[in-house]
Amino acid sequence: MPDTKGGVTMATVIKAAWALCLARQTQTQDMVFAQLERNRHPAMAEIERTVGPCINYVPVRVPLKPDLTAKELLHWVQRQHIRTMTCNTADWDDLVIESTSGPRDTEFGSTVYYLSAAVAAAYLFPGDIPCRFQIYDFKMVHTYPMVTCLTFPSVENSAVTVLKITLTSAVFGQGLAEQLLSLFRGMVIQLTSHPESLALELLGG
Repeated sequence: MPDTKGGVTMATVIKAAWALCLARQTQTQDMVFAQLERNRHPAMAEIERTVGPCINYVPVRVPLKPDLTAKELLHWVQRQHIRTMTCNTADWDDLVIESTSGPRDTEFGSTVYYLSAAVAAAYLFPGDIPCRFQIYDFKMVHTYPMVTCLTFPSVENSAVTVLKITLTSAVFGQGLAEQLLSLFRGMVIQLTSHPESLALELLGG
């Protein structure tokens, strides 16, 4: 998994990389997509012990400016996330109705999800019950493109973290899914390796 610098999180890199993929594919410079959030961060007593669904889809907007560098793009995306954390529990439908001029039934065109907590290979549950975790590849059936990124310890070297990326092919077929996956991986590498490059230059391929 690439290293991040300057206080930028990998979750931020993932969102910025997907925004660049969308810009490349759609030939637009103002992207909106959804991020799947695990809303366990509000300052509520015992929230980590609360049983029940806590995930929510949060909008991410990334407007690309001509003079914006990759580093500036990453910091812009991260600041947006911090600013909107207080309203991460708002329903998507309510956001569409109250904050946009689009139709009430507008859905997100694509979604990204990054599991920020490192996934351990083994856990010991209360009562000394052991559990081992491994990646399971399954056929996702979402009706929209969804990019899922999981961190996982390398089988060869536990000190190395692997970034597992899956992209649903249910919407546009295997060929385009593989093309987008390759483009997405490239954008992740470019953003972390060339922070001073102009973001729009990364779209040139």
